[in-house]
Order: sequence, then structure tokens, then C-alpha cells
Amino acid sequence: MANEWGSPFSGTSLARNSFSGGQLFGKHPGGEFRPNGFHNGLDFGSIDHPGNDLRAVHSGTVTFAGNPGIAGLGALVIVIQSAGINIVYQEFASSTANARVKTGDTVTLGQVIGIRNTEHLHLGMTRMDWRQAQQYAFTDNGTWLDPLPILTSGTSGGETPTQNKGETTMQCIYSKGKAMYYFTGDKVKILTDPAQVNILKTIYRDNNGKDMPVYDWSGTNPTSDLLLTVLKNNLAG
Repeated sequence: MANEWGSPFSGTSLARNSFSGGQLFGKHPGGEFRPNGFHNGLDFGSIDHPGNDLRAVHSGTVTFAGNPGIAGLGALVIVIQSAGINIVYQEFASSTANARVKTGDTVTLGQVIGIRNTEHLHLGMTRMDWRQAQQYAFTDNGTWLDPLPILTSGTSGGETPTQNKGETTMQCIYSKGKAMYYFTGDKVKILTDPAQVNILKTIYRDNNGKDMPVYDWSGTNPTSDLLLTVLKNNLAG
């Protein structure tokens, strides 16, 4: 089923207490050595989560399998796009020969996709293009999702929910001068970082199959000014 997720190593626990603080997503004791203390994924250590056969945690399509050419990601990265999420498997192998899939392959939950021969697997999840997301590897701005609740419940808390069939939404991004705003359907939120715009566009596209409307209302326009007055009355705190 589409909402089924699993562990990357057979028979290993996904309970939160099976991970040490530094292995968990976010900021936790034991991870202070990282820039900003932020960990953008979930680490499966070879001692607490043993096994060599690396398995797909969800069905999907392999969009990359090879040497990423990016420092810190290891000799082999496998990226599988599943349910609108790019699942990034990294730091688990010392050679590209450890891959058991290739770009373009379709995989199923639990299928062996690689062989681990290092101390841990780093599992990352993002809705952004995975290479672009690397520039925010140590920035807690919503680019990277917490894998643990997704693996255990199939949902990523905090993201925009998938639109139900027949449901109409009025989401859009608009600018007024240099300020950017996000209209959620009933609230307006100020966007302070260009990365936020890209993330919102990506989530909207994944959930709705089309691009989010973007408007520039910087000029004088009585109609848009009236609409902006209505929107700003609902400005979210």
C-alpha cells in the first residue's frame, strides 16, 4: 500500500529509544559537533541497528545512484522518490559497487537497494531537489523532514496536507514591494527567506500536480490593493 513504510534494516527497531540523541533528527545532546548543532536526518548505527542489506523504506523510483561528488555524503548515495518525498540514503558505503539498484529502477518496500559496510546509514528526507537541499544541510528551516515519524506513521508532521478529492484551496504566494507573503487559504504568513518560497512551491506541486499561483502586486492596482487589505486582516502571527 502507498502509505506503508519500514526500517532500512530487517528486524531492527524504529522505536525512538533505539536511537541515541546524536542520531536523531534535529538538535539533541551528542550532536553539538555539527554546525548549528542541527542533524538533518536519522542515523542507523551498525551496532544499534545491525545488518548489511540496506532496504527501501518505501516503494518508489530511483532518481540517483552513484558517487554524489559532495563532501560528507560518502562514496555512494541512493535517492528514491516516494510519495512526493526524496529519500536520501548516504554514508553507508565505501564504494559505488555497493549499489544494488540503478537510476530509473522502480523499487518496492523492503527491497535490497545496497550493501552497508560503514558504521552507519544516514537517512534524509526532503521535498526539495536533494542536491539543492544540501545547501541547507545544517539549517533548520523546514527543508529537511524528520524521518522517524514518517517511517513509523507514514505522515510528516507540519507539512501541507494532501488536498482531498473535490476540495478547493486558495493557496498562493504574492509580493508587495520587497515583501513576500504566503496565503494559506485563511491566513497570511510573511516569508523571510527565499528558501521558504521554494519549499512551499515544491510541496504545493507535489500535492496538487501543478504550480502554486504567484502574484506580483507591487504596482498600484485598486483591485489588488482591496484584496491585500482583506488578506492582511487575517495576517498570521
